[in-house]
Amino acid sequence: MAYVRENDLTEGLSGKFGRKFVFKQLRGKTIVARGRSLLRKRVLCNATTVSA
Repeated sequence: MAYVRENDLTEGLSGKFGRKFVFKQLRGKTIVARGRSLLRKRVLCNATTVSA
């Protein structure tokens, strides 16, 4: 996760950029994070169905 400072291009962005980056707004600051892995999401989904 990274905080973006003084960058006119990314100021105020929120949402996804492809599958690599996620832009968030937190307390008026722009945060860039890595996107979630599809493999991790599938594993979590399968774990809940197996235990049921």
